[in-house]
Amino acid sequence: MGATMTFNSLRAVKILEHAGVARNQAEAFAEIVSNAADTPDISDLATKADLEQLRLATKADLEQLRKDMDTSFEQLRKDVDTSFELVRKDMDTGFELVRKDFRADMAANTVRLILAVIAVSGVMNSILFFLLRH
Repeated sequence: MGATMTFNSLRAVKILEHAGVARNQAEAFAEIVSNAADTPDISDLATKADLEQLRLATKADLEQLRKDMDTSFEQLRKDVDTSFELVRKDMDTGFELVRKDFRADMAANTVRLILAVIAVSGVMNSILFFLLRH
């Protein structure tokens, strides 16, 4: 707050009376001036121009924030797309390895099955041959 003004109301009343003003009028005037002297200093309050300047600065800050967020979100989208693409490639590679392993296992099992069928065939032929001879 700014400096407060001191007002001597008794002196003011005497000066006004000496000038011909009635005492009750002089006291009323002194009271008005005294109250005005007690009015707080409002010089540090914001003006309409101050508020407009603040509004424009805030609007500019918000616009810049919006642009920064758009840029950040766009970069985030690109990063997520890149990550998904890497995961997709890793999954494709993994699935291809599983397919190869499955094919190899199927081939090995097919060979075992064929060998088992041949072995069973051989045993059955031996049994038939034995039965036919006796």
